[in-house]
Amino acid sequence: MNSKKGFNLIETITYLGFTIIILPVIIYFFSNAIQTMIKNQVVADVERSASLITQILTQTIRNADRINSPLLGGNSSVLSLIIFSGAATTTAVFDLNNGKIQMREGASAAVFLNSADVVVSNLLFFNASRGGTVGSIKVQFNLNKDIYSKLYYVSASLRKH
Repeated sequence: MNSKKGFNLIETITYLGFTIIILPVIIYFFSNAIQTMIKNQVVADVERSASLITQILTQTIRNADRINSPLLGGNSSVLSLIIFSGAATTTAVFDLNNGKIQMREGASAAVFLNSADVVVSNLLFFNASRGGTVGSIKVQFNLNKDIYSKLYYVSASLRKH
């Protein structure tokens, strides 16, 4: 009686063939899962930056008393607002600096609104105000990070004081 233990040649070739077929499928699924995870992270970073930018822009525009630039019916890459605070008058300025939206209030140093790895392009402010009404600003900007890009639109009106 033959009582050898282990695998014979046919079994070994069968297991190797099965492994060769299954391994690429497993690698493909893991690769797709990692790519999807990276893309979702990029989209989340862009959306987070967009949310912060729109929140600060909207809040500052609503709290402003007057629009300096762009002029009525015009557009510009710079938004300048006048804010009265008691006896003091402050100017808030938004513009683009090397792919980042920066905000300056009065003599304060500029603050960047987007993260370092999210690039802003095509920043445009449009003064949509009509004569005799509270000022209204429309903003357009594009956010880019790695493989993802999205165009955003924001609009806000000054509050009556």
